[in-house]
Amino acid sequence: MANENLLPKDLIAVATALEKQFQALGVPSRKIPLAEWDCLSPKVRNLIPRWLIDMLANHSLAGALLERPHETHDWERYFSFWTPSNYAERVTPDDPVASRDNGWWLTEEFIKDGFIALCDESDGDEWLTSITGDASSPVYIYNLSGRERKLASENMALFLASCKASKNQ
Repeated sequence: MANENLLPKDLIAVATALEKQFQALGVPSRKIPLAEWDCLSPKVRNLIPRWLIDMLANHSLAGALLERPHETHDWERYFSFWTPSNYAERVTPDDPVASRDNGWWLTEEFIKDGFIALCDESDGDEWLTSITGDASSPVYIYNLSGRERKLASENMALFLASCKASKNQ
């Protein structure tokens, strides 16, 4: 198991509460063992913040769909953590063939700006965080149509606290 002591106490509390919510509602979720992250190339794995790997190794959050109110509209925004297979599919700096088909141009743009995707949002936007930051780094939504990054939350604990298990699992 990963070192949970590297995670802020407020993030551990929120992640634990979400796990309990998933269990109570029968929402499928899982932990991602460290060995599963090892399938990524070192170049790709080094782009994923260590705190994120540790959080997903210690808390059963992967696979569950979360929702939170859209900041300006009357609908929900959706969030589901990318797994190592998502990163292997989407972060392809060494695979020109895959890069042509998977939106690598956009992912590469984020990486050049110092950000890594946490997941896709349901309307084509992307959830991002800092590659080099820690769990107290901000979470952003990248608006694809406006090509702009907007602050979604001051840190991951506050972000997850603003979410709930989606009824649209």
